[in-house]
Amino acid sequence: MLNKAKSSMGKLFTVVKYEILNTSRIFVPLYSVLVIVSLLGGFLFYGENSLPILNGQYTMNINGVETVKTINGMGFLFGSVFIILTTVAFAITLFLLISRFSKSMLGDEAYLNMTLPLTLGQQIWGRVICSFLWVISCSTIISLASAFIHFRKKGTTIFNINYSDFAARFAEYYGINFVWMIISLLVTVICLIMTFIFFGFFISALSHLFKKNRGITKIFMSVILFIVYCNILRYVFSSIDYKAVNCAPMVITWTLTGINTVISLIYIFSTQFILVTKLNLE
Repeated sequence: MLNKAKSSMGKLFTVVKYEILNTSRIFVPLYSVLVIVSLLGGFLFYGENSLPILNGQYTMNINGVETVKTINGMGFLFGSVFIILTTVAFAITLFLLISRFSKSMLGDEAYLNMTLPLTLGQQIWGRVICSFLWVISCSTIISLASAFIHFRKKGTTIFNINYSDFAARFAEYYGINFVWMIISLLVTVICLIMTFIFFGFFISALSHLFKKNRGITKIFMSVILFIVYCNILRYVFSSIDYKAVNCAPMVITWTLTGINTVISLIYIFSTQFILVTKLNLE
């Protein structure tokens, strides 16, 4: 029994290893560019000795008192570019993982993969684990890259707002540590991305139940499921009494995390059900 379990786990992680090696050819260069760009940006455009390019000033009127603030123009521009790059990195990660699943389980590689001494469950869950690891890696690297941008700064943002003061005010107002809130938000983002990836798995499997118009089927089912998803969120969040909870941001993030976790599991098991019972791949 124990040997059988070890053998099963070994085969599962063989799938994980193969998928990671296959996708790393794109993800490793992509994430490396993010890190390099963030380091260069942090060194050149942020900090006390940053290059004074496109710097300017603006006036803020707070309670009748005018305060002059300095804008790190190049830092602001670079920050905007970095946000675009991180968005593209997330989009490529999501698209590639979904396309890899479709190609390896339902496309050209499916015939070869089905001849391997692996169960369909091992192949599906191997790709699920691979996707989970890459999403965590992507989120962690983007978080580190964001930190690298600010590694030469001493408690200030591009608008000279003190980080520590902001964190203290946040903790005082919401009653929770700002760092813990950021970690919770990161977990929520990871779960949200995983939900969209497993949604893609499910739509790919579901569309193969139809011999014609699979593209239209994907679009139609995507719209229907997205509407259902939005209505679930609306119903759940509208039923929460935010005045009665101690920390509304934490309630929102962990509620969203729980909903996405449940929906992700539904998508995974539904995908496995379709591949096993409807498409007869096993």
